[in-house]
Amino acid sequence: MVDLTEANGGVLLDDMRDARNADAVIKVGLLGLRASYPRGVILVFEGTEDKGVYFQWIRRARPEFSYEPFPCGGKKMVLALKKAVDRDRNDLKSGLYFIIDRDFDEYQGVEPDGSIFMTPRYSIENYLSCPSVLEEILKIDFGCDGKIALRGAVCELFEDARKCFNKVIRETNFLLYICRVNRIELPPIAKKFGGLLTVKLDGAARGDLSPLEYLGPSREPTEAEVNGAEGPFAAFDPNLRYRGKFLVAFFKKWLELLVIERNASRGVFEGHEFVGTVNTQVFTLENFASKSILPEGFVGFVNAMVH
Repeated sequence: MVDLTEANGGVLLDDMRDARNADAVIKVGLLGLRASYPRGVILVFEGTEDKGVYFQWIRRARPEFSYEPFPCGGKKMVLALKKAVDRDRNDLKSGLYFIIDRDFDEYQGVEPDGSIFMTPRYSIENYLSCPSVLEEILKIDFGCDGKIALRGAVCELFEDARKCFNKVIRETNFLLYICRVNRIELPPIAKKFGGLLTVKLDGAARGDLSPLEYLGPSREPTEAEVNGAEGPFAAFDPNLRYRGKFLVAFFKKWLELLVIERNASRGVFEGHEFVGTVNTQVFTLENFASKSILPEGFVGFVNAMVH
């Protein structure tokens, strides 16, 4: 357990003295958790939604593994905590591991080591919004087990819709990328598309808001910043490296539209009979994670965790 006395308090204790800082509050919370959980592994997550996703993934990677989750309220807070723990002169880093999304800004200057895992794709959502997950949703949640040709047709419909969506959302992702790499301040990004675009079963259509209006950066990028970003951004695979929260929002809405077609046995489902209806409340990140592949390198990271 961490000793917080004056004689043994290290850099972390000094950092905590200013309780007005949000990161200081996070550190106090971590110390409280470690005091009540002195010998187990603590996993530091960006947010509460990550807990369910990583529960599914960790259970598949290492079924008997026990740990305590510690959501931080954002990637910036996770990395700030990592820096403070690395400076701490006590043994706080023992059994402490950090998990972050790659995003467009990756480690934000933090030196990576064996205690931190970053998703190779943009974020966890990029693993949850793909045809392989849809295939399992169709089998289990839509009652399409045994209907192999139908599932293939639906997955093909989704592939085409996702390509269309990626084209519509490209400009917004490009602006987001420019802002992140040039540290242009942004307000919190809305979870819903709200005027930026509308989702349809065959893709997406542009809305009334421009990407600049939707994201609301503190200033417009310069011509040099735009030109410098074009090459690196063009190399990204949209399905893997565009913002995952955009993609999963599209996927959820698209599934909701698909449910309407399935429950009415029309469109791609015409001529097929089903028992019961589909409940859209099952469309959660945790449910998707139970059906997704695991992030590359994640099994090795989990199996290496010790306390």
